[in-house]
Amino acid sequence: MSSTVELAAPPARDLEVVDPQERLRGYHAHIYFGPETRGAVEALLRALRASPAMVAVRTIGRLHDRPVGPHPRPSVQLEIPAAGAGLALSWLALNRGDLTVFVHAITDDEFWDHVHNAMWMGEMLPLVNLECLENPNGHSLDAYRGQGADGWAEPDAVSAVGSDVRAPSGVARVGGEERFDVGEHPPRGGGLAERVA
Repeated sequence: MSSTVELAAPPARDLEVVDPQERLRGYHAHIYFGPETRGAVEALLRALRASPAMVAVRTIGRLHDRPVGPHPRPSVQLEIPAAGAGLALSWLALNRGDLTVFVHAITDDEFWDHVHNAMWMGEMLPLVNLECLENPNGHSLDAYRGQGADGWAEPDAVSAVGSDVRAPSGVARVGGEERFDVGEHPPRGGGLAERVA
């Protein structure tokens, strides 16, 4: 005798489908550094300027030796046109070494681009000073507030509204829910930033 098992349909999700050609102007890639890794960033930028991937980068900003805007660490910004994102981001992913890179879309909503239309290479860090970002659609800042002992926003405060972040415990938070243990990754090593520094 065979039995039939009915599977429940997944819950419906509100999904706004956006045509990137209409709204996406490109990406910013912010490469974070500190006093001990500034030389690695400078070496990475020299290697980028000499590589074929440079054709995919519109501009390389200056190195900011202190945090600027919502960024919790000193950084340098790359502006990448949408058409060049595949090449430029692939190059960064393979050559960044242990440097942290925060990448966000460039649309007409600077706030949403930083907290929702974003991705990380390396360590995920909570953004700060979100009030400085243009917020034309009036997204609530309340869910993103929360200060840690060191004055930074708590990572859970960021994840509570749907951004995908990795909590310090190694548990992935997707839409504010704990989904799975991502475990600890061994040191990467071997990246271009480490080889040429």
